[in-house]
Amino acid sequence: RLKRPGGHFLAEVVLTALRGEREPRSAFSVIVRDVSERKEAVEALEQSQERLRTVVDGAPLVLWALDREGVVRLCQGGRLDVLGIDPDMLVGRRFDRVGGIAQFVSDNRRALQGEALTSTVEFAGRVFETRLTPLRDDADQPAGVIGVATDVTAEQIADRLQRSLLPSGLPEVPDMALAARYYPGAAGSDVGGDWYDVLPLPDGDIGIAVGDVMGRGVEAAALMGQLRTAFVATALEYGPGEVLERINALTPRLAAGKIATAVYGVIDRFEETFCFASAGHLPPLVISADGEATLLDVDPCLPLGALPLTTYKEFLTPLRAGQTLVLYTDGLVEQPGESLHARLEQLRAGASMAPTDIEALLDFLVAHMNPEGGGRDDTAVLAVREVERPLNQLALSIPATPDALVTMRVEVGRWLRRLRADPRQADRTIVACGEACANAVEHAYGPNDAEVHIRGTLVGDEVELAVKDAGRWRPPRGRDRGRGLQLMEAMVKLVEITSDSTGTTVLLRQPICANGAASQPTDDRRR
Repeated sequence: RLKRPGGHFLAEVVLTALRGEREPRSAFSVIVRDVSERKEAVEALEQSQERLRTVVDGAPLVLWALDREGVVRLCQGGRLDVLGIDPDMLVGRRFDRVGGIAQFVSDNRRALQGEALTSTVEFAGRVFETRLTPLRDDADQPAGVIGVATDVTAEQIADRLQRSLLPSGLPEVPDMALAARYYPGAAGSDVGGDWYDVLPLPDGDIGIAVGDVMGRGVEAAALMGQLRTAFVATALEYGPGEVLERINALTPRLAAGKIATAVYGVIDRFEETFCFASAGHLPPLVISADGEATLLDVDPCLPLGALPLTTYKEFLTPLRAGQTLVLYTDGLVEQPGESLHARLEQLRAGASMAPTDIEALLDFLVAHMNPEGGGRDDTAVLAVREVERPLNQLALSIPATPDALVTMRVEVGRWLRRLRADPRQADRTIVACGEACANAVEHAYGPNDAEVHIRGTLVGDEVELAVKDAGRWRPPRGRDRGRGLQLMEAMVKLVEITSDSTGTTVLLRQPICANGAASQPTDDRRR
């Protein structure tokens, strides 16, 4: 250290002997450099490295570096202890000679050849997301690898928890296309409370719901699961408005201080309408068969759990075959700093350009609203469409179970209504077709899975319904049985039954106009 006005400074002194031609030592040269700033920079770098080491050692990750030969030159991180790895046993050895899983070795070998990789690896009961970045020298040749493995076990568990609370699949409904998407929020965010459900109702209607519990975390996910269960239980008995009223009364008991938005509605496939109620939720979207998109103009009531004794108004709108109904949560449309009104308009405009296929439609809407990928909040989207069929034909297959007869009555009834059949004639036709299907369910099959097929055709001013099974009929059980044929013959104009090695077919014919008359039984009909 040398002294100078105002204090001292750190100096580097270079002393050089100067030799003359005759004198061995004639003089010295002295060079003094002020290295205070360099010394401070070195100390700052060392401190920064120490701080970085402290951060890395406390973070849920493993950081490593390989040289061009694949030798481990650095290995540290807060997950080494959890995995039982001693870094001193790794440094100085080739990465492929220290053990580990095959994918780790394969990925690092590819990275040493210059390929950047991202993958998910399971090791020692934990899940890691690994990122491998190749290093290059001045000649742009591979010179090593920097690898980071981040422990995402908690995020994986949270995501699995939420997905386990959502439907495992959508029900199969004849002539109805259904599609749903769920996307978790941005990486690092807690589990959310978005949900959806589709519920075939006993009378043949279809209940659909989408909801969003405010807040995040396991508590929000748990409330989401409870609300979804409550919706299923109440929807079996009540209409949309009363369902929301009952769920609203229940919400504070499930989670005090929590609120949730939801929209629940019932699709009446016979009347071709959608009756729904909204608890502070975003407006449903309807896309016509020719691509015109409309946001339903509704006045949503308060969210669930906000205020007791809230009344939820019901709205009724037509929903014809070929129209697509889309319900969604706020993760699809809300963006920080952007107007919700503008984002809803963006959704409506995008829906007008979306592909027709219902699965592709949902993928398009999500990409259109979030082109950079997943949004900050989780997102649930549900789409429903009644498939358009030729007016003069009906094709229906139902499971050979008693509860499937409801589906038959709804689908045959809808078809006859579209044909503008006389209501009395339609009712008689449905009764006869139901009896034919019930006979097939009871007599044609054993306990194995099987189906009953119904085919309808418009022939002039009459309809023909063919009910076919592929089973072998059993003798009637009990004495007071065997009146099914008499009932069918009393209901429709013509009943013909044929059986062969492939099964039994019951053919029914009935006028659809009001003056049609059912035929009388004849002795040559056989059961």
